[in-house]
Amino acid sequence: MADEKFRLPGTSYEELSKIIQAYGELNREVSPGEVATVVGKPATEISRNNAFLVSVGVLQGGNKKGVTELGGNLARALRYSLSDEIARLWRHLVSDHDFIQKVLSAVRIRRGMERSSLVTHIGYSAGQTKTRATMTGASCLIDVLLSAELLDEADGKLVASSEQMAPVGTAVEADVALPSTPQMKAITEVVTVPAMPSGGSLSLHVELRIQVSCTPDEIPRVTQEIRALLSELRAGLPEETIDSDK
Repeated sequence: MADEKFRLPGTSYEELSKIIQAYGELNREVSPGEVATVVGKPATEISRNNAFLVSVGVLQGGNKKGVTELGGNLARALRYSLSDEIARLWRHLVSDHDFIQKVLSAVRIRRGMERSSLVTHIGYSAGQTKTRATMTGASCLIDVLLSAELLDEADGKLVASSEQMAPVGTAVEADVALPSTPQMKAITEVVTVPAMPSGGSLSLHVELRIQVSCTPDEIPRVTQEIRALLSELRAGLPEETIDSDK
């Protein structure tokens, strides 16, 4: 089901970038017409982007709008083509937005999506009528997410960035399959993801917690089953990754 309407951009990413830069250059609350003079585009094209730019925190104001502090920083980064700073600022502006998180979740669940499929998904999820303007806006949003490094391109598909697998230092809980033993209620896998080192490799700290409910008479049998399960899990890990004290 489509969400309540999300206002998509109204132009290509290239034109959106020019509009942001124009607002940054003017650096005050202005009308769409004043921005149009700087950009060299019709005022209606400026207006089509304002709702999106306000929703993600690039612009603020009423009938006349001006850049926020972050919006001004983004405008300068775009002007100087500072890719790392552009990525950092876009991430800060959009990553906490519920709609953006739903888009990224859809990509993760599908293990990547063709661009055309993601454009359609975004347009539908935004509650917009399928028009050329909607598809252009959805495509522009994809380019925003690529610029923010929240999406990557791999093997002809758009995939969620590896940074999105889990925030730094966050515990992620997941159920692990159990033997058919009613006494074992659950196993929880806790994964803490550290910051990505400069070399690009990533190490994980994993803990397994087994919750058991049994009578005293059942302890020997359950203990044997737990040991068998742990042996099976360890058999699939490289020797150097196993802590012998665990």
